[in-house]
Amino acid sequence: MVLSYPHFLYADHTYKNGVIGMTPVEEQHRIFADLDPYTGTVIRGSKRAQFNVFMRPVRSIAATNALRTTLTPIFWVDEGMSLPEDLTNMIKRRLLGSLNLVDIFIPILISLSAFLAVFGVVLVLWTKRRSNINI
Repeated sequence: MVLSYPHFLYADHTYKNGVIGMTPVEEQHRIFADLDPYTGTVIRGSKRAQFNVFMRPVRSIAATNALRTTLTPIFWVDEGMSLPEDLTNMIKRRLLGSLNLVDIFIPILISLSAFLAVFGVVLVLWTKRRSNINI
């Protein structure tokens, strides 16, 4: 038993041409997973595999003399999933809503830090100047 992508996708041309009707289409036969970039949650995905057996002529069996030496597909499996829209909206609302607050607070914190730095420099200079006048 040999495992491959369906229709021998990404396989050598020897295997694709060994069986009539093999027409691999990447969009239909590849394995994929679409992830949300912020949470890493799988939004949709598909796992596909084809089970093959090695076929060759057997000299002692006359009926097999016309067989080619190649891999022959037996069946292929396609497992897929897709999150319903209400769940993806809930993820966006609950998890990404807090990220939007962070986007608002970052400029505020930077501005406040810059203001405090300028205020600290002015206070140090004012204190030094005042101590120089008193001497």
